[in-house]
Amino acid sequence: MFVKHARIFALLCCLSSLACTDDAPVETTTSIAAFQAALHEDAATWTVLEGDWQEDFGDAAAFGPAYYIRAAQASRDPALQAIADASRDYNLSVVEQAGADSMWMLANLEEVFMTTQGLIEYAGVTGDEALIPPLQTLLDVMSGLMSTFGNYLDVSVGEFAADLYGPTSITAGYAVILLQYAALLDAPDEELRVTQAIIALDVIGEKAFDEDHYQFRPGDEKLYLYPNATMLIALNRAYQLTGEQRFLDRALLVYEGIQVLRDANLDFYHSPYSQAYQGAETDEYGTLSAQNYLLLGLMLMYQNTQDPAFLEDILALLRFIQEKLYDAEKQKILHHWIDGRPALPTDPDYFCSGCNLQVLYLLWYLKHDLNVPLS
Repeated sequence: MFVKHARIFALLCCLSSLACTDDAPVETTTSIAAFQAALHEDAATWTVLEGDWQEDFGDAAAFGPAYYIRAAQASRDPALQAIADASRDYNLSVVEQAGADSMWMLANLEEVFMTTQGLIEYAGVTGDEALIPPLQTLLDVMSGLMSTFGNYLDVSVGEFAADLYGPTSITAGYAVILLQYAALLDAPDEELRVTQAIIALDVIGEKAFDEDHYQFRPGDEKLYLYPNATMLIALNRAYQLTGEQRFLDRALLVYEGIQVLRDANLDFYHSPYSQAYQGAETDEYGTLSAQNYLLLGLMLMYQNTQDPAFLEDILALLRFIQEKLYDAEKQKILHHWIDGRPALPTDPDYFCSGCNLQVLYLLWYLKHDLNVPLS
């Protein structure tokens, strides 16, 4: 697993001197730090209405406030603070509605998942204790729902269809919310939330773990990236909060299990979950979203192990996103890579503001939480 530090240095050098290739969308920025700065400026061109980002698939509600509240507090920029506060207000309205109406929550589960994560991030950074009670109410409703379904949500609900992301991913996402709540907030029910998350993780393991990876749903033999990326996040958070070695050991095994999805030529991971929908004619297909969730899992792996192999993988994935998916002229990272090219406006999906905001959050996490210089 261990690699020479020289390889990481070489990757950093490559990131600091990226050149435009014939198949890149447009000229890329010259360094990862410049890429972050450019993407921050690009974000001002993405539409947000009263704290609700448009052009996304629900995930901007999680990563918009997660990024902007950190950027605002670091810079003391009132404009950034206003964006973060508007996101808080929008997310709080969704969390309160979902906590009061479980049927509405089921019909809008993806939005509820994402707004809950975003509100947890905002509360964790600001220490705003007034946000804890509505979060507690919603988590109680969520946990009751999950218990009803045996702590494994294998149903199609609202737009957060199990057929798209898979029940393993959805259930892992629920566990991540509980673990993030416990990790970031000073709340009286932290231990309860960790216990609830571990119950869900153990049920996922019983139902969907197969040798060295997690299945999309029980019995599905095809290897998918999404359930394993989300489980890497959940397992590493569980390890951080409990110290139980079994969680880290399982995460290490899963990482090895998904290596067959890695594209050796382009250093990204194939993500088959929407391959047919986008019209891919080969297996050379991967979404920005799937790379992002894997990146967060890898960052937690690196944080927990300090194994430089994970940092190498992180930097390679960022290089792929910057070189192959970022369109500086259009001021956005495109939705996917497919059959030797980035997404086109004629593809079913082209741009997701939430996924772009997630990249900004990941770059912040890399620099400030992992202390990796963005040179």
